[in-house]
Amino acid sequence: GVHLVLGIDFDEVHRDAIVKLRNQLRELLESDKVANVQVEVGNNNTIQVIAPDAGTLKMVDATISKHMSEYVDPAGQTGNTTTLTISTLYDAEVRRRAIDQSLETLRNRIDEFGIAEPILQRQGEEKILVQFPGVQDPTRIKEIISRTAKLTFQIVKSGPEEPNGGDGAPSETELAKMVADFQKTKNMKPDPKVPMPDYLRELNKFYADKLPKGTELIFQKKVNVNTKEAEYIPYLLSKEALVSGEDLQDAYSSFNQENNDPIVNFQLTPNGATKFEKTTGENVHKYMAIVLDNNVHSAPRIKQRIGGGRAMIEMSSQGRSSDQVLNDAKDTSLVLRSGALPARLIFLEERTIGPSLGADSIKSGSESLMIGMALMFFLLILYYRGSGVIAAAALVANLVFVVAALAAFEGTMTLPGIAGLTLSLAMAVDANVL
Repeated sequence: GVHLVLGIDFDEVHRDAIVKLRNQLRELLESDKVANVQVEVGNNNTIQVIAPDAGTLKMVDATISKHMSEYVDPAGQTGNTTTLTISTLYDAEVRRRAIDQSLETLRNRIDEFGIAEPILQRQGEEKILVQFPGVQDPTRIKEIISRTAKLTFQIVKSGPEEPNGGDGAPSETELAKMVADFQKTKNMKPDPKVPMPDYLRELNKFYADKLPKGTELIFQKKVNVNTKEAEYIPYLLSKEALVSGEDLQDAYSSFNQENNDPIVNFQLTPNGATKFEKTTGENVHKYMAIVLDNNVHSAPRIKQRIGGGRAMIEMSSQGRSSDQVLNDAKDTSLVLRSGALPARLIFLEERTIGPSLGADSIKSGSESLMIGMALMFFLLILYYRGSGVIAAAALVANLVFVVAALAAFEGTMTLPGIAGLTLSLAMAVDANVL
């Protein structure tokens, strides 16, 4: 079987918690009628609240003290700008929830994958132990359990569909140059040694002061059919998601009726469908990127308000066989249906345990069966002569029929089972002789 010890990217968990706290504070200030206040995520995962004057800043402090004192701590004040950090107690609670959610999500995925008697449990405070008995090739199961399955719909500010950019966003050519300059300066490219979340984090941090506020750089990965090399096309997207995977109700794989290519269909929750209809109506004629696990799958144009809460993801077939694309569609729908992980999983330890002990036992049991039968045949022929030869042949037929029946019903031959089979043949000697 396979033995894995997993860790969680708690930096990502921390950033997501900060974004949620920022959104929560915005809603609270709006409900308390505190206007003209900017609430943004600052550097080093802090929240910066910028008020127009000292009086408004006091109202902001009152809202924070009343509703969010257990979630955030003050980290300094400069003029009319207050800086907040996540509180120690709430940060510990967020980390605990991340472990619990990861365990539950992994259980759902493994149950759908059909592995018998898996072991998933917490190891220490911040690790997860996973054991899959009977799995000899862990590649696909590792891909499924490690996929974060974070799905978002974000407005495109600049990219192949919006080559000239807009609202002060760099053009497609300028984005490509920025990426090239970053790679040259930092000597850092997206490859298996550098996970995409880490690469994007460093890239966006590097250009934090040059990109329009509220935007982020994400790539679309395309594989050349001939060379099999990956090309990464930069997109500048709005950080605010129209809807996210939290609004997902169901997902399943099927085929596109127009070209028969595998696709992933999904249904949003009633609340998600309402948000999706509202936000698509507000962004008609703009391009909407479908982002799954830090990769832009596609960026269709919003032609009209989209109601009903149904949408689909077209699976890329570049450089892959039809079976690989179909498996990708099935795996994608599985991880979306079972829920998104709160953050990227990190493989801290991996061991593949072969059936060496069981193989030795089966070999010993088989040898004992052969030796036992040889002794019986010798005694039968020695004592009964010609009748003994006929009885020995009948015993061989008996063994063949029993093993055939076990194979037909897919029975498992254990060491006690081999001993029982040997005993059954020994007991059958009398019947065969008679």
